Amino acid sequence: MNPKRPDCKYPYKDLAGVGVALKLAQALLEEAGMDNLVWQEYLDLACLGTIADIVPLQGENRIIVKHGLPRLARTKNAGLQALIAVSELAKEEMGPRQVAFGLAPRLNAAGRVKSPDPALKLLLADNTAEAWTLAAELNRLNQERQKIESEVFEEIKKMLDEHPETAEDRVLVLASPGWHVGVIGIVASRLVNIYTRPVLLIALQDGEGKGSARSVPGFHMHQALSHCQALLLSYGGHASAAGFSIEEDRIEDFRRELNLYAGETLHNEDTNVLVELDGFINMEQVSEKLVNELDLLRPIGHHNPGPLLGCRQATVLKCRGVGRGAAHLKMLLQSQNATFDGIGFNLGAYAEVLATAEEVDLAFVPGMNEYNGRSSIQLEVKELGMPAVLETAEAIQTSFLRKMDSVPTELFIPEFVLLQLRYVLQNAEMPGQVDKITGAPLKLEDWRGLDDRPGALAGIALRGEPTVVITSCAYRTIELAHFLQLAVPSLAGRVAFCHSSSQEAEKDGIVQCFSDGTISTIVTTPAMAGDLAQHAVQTIIYDLPYAHEAFCRGVNTVRPGGSLYLFFSPDDLQENREALGNLAPDREFLASLYRILRREHNKENLGNCTVEFIIGRMRAAGYQWVHHDMVRVCLGILEELELLTVKGRGQGGRLELYPPPRHKRELMEAKTYRYLHRLKDQ
Repeated sequence: MNPKRPDCKYPYKDLAGVGVALKLAQALLEEAGMDNLVWQEYLDLACLGTIADIVPLQGENRIIVKHGLPRLARTKNAGLQALIAVSELAKEEMGPRQVAFGLAPRLNAAGRVKSPDPALKLLLADNTAEAWTLAAELNRLNQERQKIESEVFEEIKKMLDEHPETAEDRVLVLASPGWHVGVIGIVASRLVNIYTRPVLLIALQDGEGKGSARSVPGFHMHQALSHCQALLLSYGGHASAAGFSIEEDRIEDFRRELNLYAGETLHNEDTNVLVELDGFINMEQVSEKLVNELDLLRPIGHHNPGPLLGCRQATVLKCRGVGRGAAHLKMLLQSQNATFDGIGFNLGAYAEVLATAEEVDLAFVPGMNEYNGRSSIQLEVKELGMPAVLETAEAIQTSFLRKMDSVPTELFIPEFVLLQLRYVLQNAEMPGQVDKITGAPLKLEDWRGLDDRPGALAGIALRGEPTVVITSCAYRTIELAHFLQLAVPSLAGRVAFCHSSSQEAEKDGIVQCFSDGTISTIVTTPAMAGDLAQHAVQTIIYDLPYAHEAFCRGVNTVRPGGSLYLFFSPDDLQENREALGNLAPDREFLASLYRILRREHNKENLGNCTVEFIIGRMRAAGYQWVHHDMVRVCLGILEELELLTVKGRGQGGRLELYPPPRHKRELMEAKTYRYLHRLKDQ
């Protein structure tokens, strides 16, 4: 029986082995004419096996676990009752975590250290005395397994300390004759969490090695072993984990070949673990009601995680290491007027670097902690880090980001449109300063049509190489720089934005910081790209350029041999078309503006018609994106049509309206109107 077979019609394919056994039991009981509910007596075992097998806790697996957990807590199986007792688990708290970290390791310990027979006998035991004896034996074997695992782990850390060149490998491949083959997989998983790279451990005996491999996202372990199969005796597994055997004298060649393969397929961003939050929350919003509402989503587990919340700039009032070897972190956390206990499993190393009153960003899951009959809220901290600071190396942009509520409308207008309008106001056409690509050799990466452009951008920026990101408008530079600072805290202080509306001193400072390496990523617009020619190892054209010259400027920022990434999508074309409406005002827009002026003229209020006044009236009429340059250009068009005149310029300028013309004026008579519409059509 195998639901994964291509010819199997069973709809759910991810059942654990115990789930398949449960389906067989259901069929046999039905065939024997038994009551339809008899099979539910086996739900405790099915639940235990499903969690222990680390299958996705989705679909039928989740149903089995949801209905199996209450039966497991009050199981009639003598062996399970004894195992729950020696594991010191409270029946009322039975959940996937208690099963995965309490019951499953003890059952698995027998097979890892010696023989799996004691675990099988425990589950089949029919009297309490035998069950307790077997449970105690499994508990002892688990402690032995933990001791062996700890010894192997410490030996490997010592090996890496003594051979730092090995620790720098993209893939860690280590071997020893003293390792127990039953624990190297667990140790490999721990090392992956520490070193954030694939780890392969090999237990040697009689000239042959049995290996266990664990990987990171982005590096398919089974494919990697397939690439090296000529050096292996056997192998099997999947993307994240695998097992293999190898002759001892071929291990060094295997390590070298695997790292060469990783050099071609494994990028720096693949080894950086990004914590994906479901949302940010103020700590004052954490309550018992919230915890109870989140509990409705249980059971949670593998491939079905619970909501992970984030809190910025929480204060650490106290912290200390707890548990065996101070492996876990106990904290007292405060944010605003709320104070909670926190526990971070396997985060004990932070105790040495966290000072009292340190501010940290938290990723956590709120829950209830029961102790001595008292119940209180506790935050299970999954990860923590220094607060992301939204500034460049010289903090020259901090004040601007603090005023995001008053961002000028012009920053939302595409730079191409804005510069064209300003050149019109200066009675000059847009110069074509860069009209061709310099021809430097580069690598083209066509990533157009991405579903997650910001996420892909974060991954590339994580490499730490000099990176230029070209966007269409000033506000987008701010938005993306802001995103990178929040999404990738390790880039804090190394990301900056710059655009054509930035102050000259600010532009010069940012370009200098980028040139000397203080800033690794700069998000900018095409007009600024000319100052960054051949500065970037990797350039990303994030938005569809409005003109050939803009594309050329982006290409020319790449150093010879660097990479050019195209991120824009077909949707950008429609956005550009809509934005060009701001470049060339249509008849309706001009007519609305003219009516406002005529109305104020009739009220003898034309003297108060400043540009700001007109903008306010136009926005009230529904033109929300009108801005200063657009109004000034429209006034110029109306002046060319001899409908008004502008007496004086700047703050002292005033408008005078001519009498309404007898005949309707053709807009194409205005030179500015013709020029802008020709650009729009191009």
